[in-house]
Amino acid sequence: MSFFPTPQRPSYLVEFKAGKCVRENNMLKPDLRKGTIYMDRSDDQLMHFYWKERNSSQPEDDLIIFPDEAEMIKVDECTTGRVYLLKFKTSSQKFFYWMQNKTDEKDQDVVSRVNRLIDDPQSVINESRSANRMDFGNDNDLAQILDGNPDIGMSQENLMQFLQAAGGFGGTVPTPSRLGGDGPIDSGMDVDETTVSHHEDGSGGDARLSDAQILQIKDTLDELMVDDEENGTYTLDSQVVHALNPLLNDRDLRSALFPDMPAVTSQRTQDELEQLTEMPQFQSALYKIDQALQQDLLASTLAYLELSSPMTVNDFIKAMEHQANIRRQRRGSSNTTEQ
Repeated sequence: MSFFPTPQRPSYLVEFKAGKCVRENNMLKPDLRKGTIYMDRSDDQLMHFYWKERNSSQPEDDLIIFPDEAEMIKVDECTTGRVYLLKFKTSSQKFFYWMQNKTDEKDQDVVSRVNRLIDDPQSVINESRSANRMDFGNDNDLAQILDGNPDIGMSQENLMQFLQAAGGFGGTVPTPSRLGGDGPIDSGMDVDETTVSHHEDGSGGDARLSDAQILQIKDTLDELMVDDEENGTYTLDSQVVHALNPLLNDRDLRSALFPDMPAVTSQRTQDELEQLTEMPQFQSALYKIDQALQQDLLASTLAYLELSSPMTVNDFIKAMEHQANIRRQRRGSSNTTEQ
């Protein structure tokens, strides 16, 4: 008998076993670590898509996804494995993952749930916030494979072939390479990204605005002469309003888009954000952005981000919020690397 309570694992809106794919030029190869994808709404009330090593308590990837901003689809070009692509609609960001459950029985269910959480998170949350986690398989898959357990569906010989093929990472397989499923990729299973979508641009696939490009936006808006008396009233979608904090906390983007708004590094409440969007300074900035969009003065920015033109003010602010989150994630990754 134990006198100490057993720690409870957190419950997420969706959770399943999956590994990442890494890019080598235009080819995808498996990251052999045992991984987990999970999604949840965090304290900032935004939907987060996470990937972490299965034995880690901290996520390695933390992606903020707005409603209907992305989708997860199967990569049919990889015919010998179960590879899925998380593709953003508002940028050229693409993330590839491979399923690590030993069968594909639940693949369609979990991917469907991921897409539902992206498209309409509130309805899924309303269905059952405390629903059982989608956690399939168990942590001793590799041990069973190595023991020759026939129920796993993979022989020792096939496992070794996979690990040897993955040695393309540098000739050796990392010590912590513990595989929790079928192992869908071998040397004959590399996926050419150019067959999935277009070539990545010089931004590395993130379509991240550089400081110089943000400064160009600022200069364009500063030089634009408008008649303030013709200002209309702009109403942003509630999801866009509620996601304004990262944008307003990004010094460069705030200075470019909302130069008259005060610098505040703290998180504003939802009521404060709604009140902020009604302020004359904010409405004036939206009017200027609208005029710049109508006159195609931001065409180079839209083209770089692969966004269609003409574009509404609401959609442009949403795209800039996405840029703020990319910049925040990059800063977080840099800080982690430096540590």
